[in-house]
Amino acid sequence: MSAIVVFILFIICLVIAIPVSISLGIVSVLPGAFDASFTASGQFVIRSMLGGIDSFPLLAVPMFVLSGIPVIYSGDEVGQVNDYSYKEDPDKAADSRYLHRGAFNWELAGRILDPDSVQGKLFRRLNRLEEIRSRESVFVADAKARTVETWDTSVLCVERCYKGEKLLALFNFSETGRTAWIHETDGTYIDLVSEEKMAASGVNIPAYGFYYLKKIN
Repeated sequence: MSAIVVFILFIICLVIAIPVSISLGIVSVLPGAFDASFTASGQFVIRSMLGGIDSFPLLAVPMFVLSGIPVIYSGDEVGQVNDYSYKEDPDKAADSRYLHRGAFNWELAGRILDPDSVQGKLFRRLNRLEEIRSRESVFVADAKARTVETWDTSVLCVERCYKGEKLLALFNFSETGRTAWIHETDGTYIDLVSEEKMAASGVNIPAYGFYYLKKIN
């Protein structure tokens, strides 16, 4: 399907008053129905939506291994989505930053105690990372930090060292499982998140997964 046809379909959707967001979704997925090789096929979109709960925390996780104070804007911890109502306020309409600065949704916050809800899962994961950061001295601002080669552009490895302690933080930003081709043979490591012992060599990381590998001896 040519680009011009996709563009015409988009215009038609707008003319018949279909919301812009839905129109974009239609013209993004429709070509996949005619061309199986098209990237944004229906299967791709559905897989991406289902993987959102896994990929969202990964946007915040790397911040927890950097020196300084990790900050998330109010609402991120409960999965609050963009708020387009700012466009209705003449004093805010020209400033797109308000897209992420809507009024806090207390209804979503009320769901954090439900372990099966999106809000409960996100809040529990981020809270776990906060607990680890506040407990482990390797996260102090004076710790030495550097990146370690993983030989995979989808995988990031950050090493933090402080007074004999060592942590390897591994992040897989891909929607498929990847391997961090590191080779640390200086001791035994434990993942601070799952509390399972792991070898810090050829580490297999699931899609949108991460590990906090701390050297324990």
